[in-house]
Amino acid sequence: MGWRATYREDFEATPAQLTYGTNIRLPGEFFVENKSRIDQTTFVGKLQHIMHKLRPVPASSHNRENVFIHKDLPNSSHVFVRHDGVRRSLQSPYQGPYKVLSKSDKLFKLLINGKSSFISVDRLKPAFLASEDEPRPAVGKKHEPVTTTTRFGRKVRFRIDPKNLR
Repeated sequence: MGWRATYREDFEATPAQLTYGTNIRLPGEFFVENKSRIDQTTFVGKLQHIMHKLRPVPASSHNRENVFIHKDLPNSSHVFVRHDGVRRSLQSPYQGPYKVLSKSDKLFKLLINGKSSFISVDRLKPAFLASEDEPRPAVGKKHEPVTTTTRFGRKVRFRIDPKNLR
C-alpha cells in the first residue's frame, strides 16, 4: 500500500494516481480525530438523562419446548423412562418398563431396581405390555408344508404360517 502512495519523481505522480486517476486513502486517514471537545459535565448529564428514559423490556424465552405427553400416560400401569444424558452408540433412549406406584400431575412414583423414585412426566412414555388374557395359538398341532410339483418336475414347498390359519 505504501508503494502505491509514494510519489515518484520520474513520473511526477504516484502509481495510484497513474492507475486510478486519484490518490488512494491510507489506513491512517480513515479515522479522523474529532476536533470538537464536549464538556464532560454536559456529556455525563445527557448520558444520565438518556439512561433514565430507558425502560426495561421483558425478556423472551425462545427455547420453550412443548413437551409431548401421551394421552394414555395417566392410565398406564408401566412406563418407560427417557435417559437424558449422553448415550453410547446404539443405546436405547428409553429404559424400562417400570411399574408405576403412584401418580400426580407432574410426578410419577416408579419402582426402579427395587427402589421407589420420583420421575417427571416430561421424561415418561407409556409402556403397552402384552396382556396375559389374550388367547395364544394352539401349540399341539403341527402343520405340514404344502408341496406342489411344477411342470418341469421340481417340487415347491409353501410354508403355512399358523397365524394365518385363524
